[in-house]
Amino acid sequence: MSDDSTYYCFVMLKVCKRSKEYKKQIQYGAGTRLIVTDLVQTPTVFFAIYFGLKCFITLLLFVLALLCYKKNLGYKTWTRRT
Repeated sequence: MSDDSTYYCFVMLKVCKRSKEYKKQIQYGAGTRLIVTDLVQTPTVFFAIYFGLKCFITLLLFVLALLCYKKNLGYKTWTRRT
């Protein structure tokens, strides 16, 4: 989605001279082009990478904990026999 539009700015000033006298002044600014682009894909890619990496690290820690538990369980069984 893209919105390429030109916007113009104008300012109305009311300058007080005395108690009830005032001067109206209008100033027009130059045109400004506003370019808006849609950045929906970038956050979703980062989120997918983050989520995938988080799942991989969690799975890796679970497997390492399981291997460590099995190793220590065998060690405890071996020490009871002696």
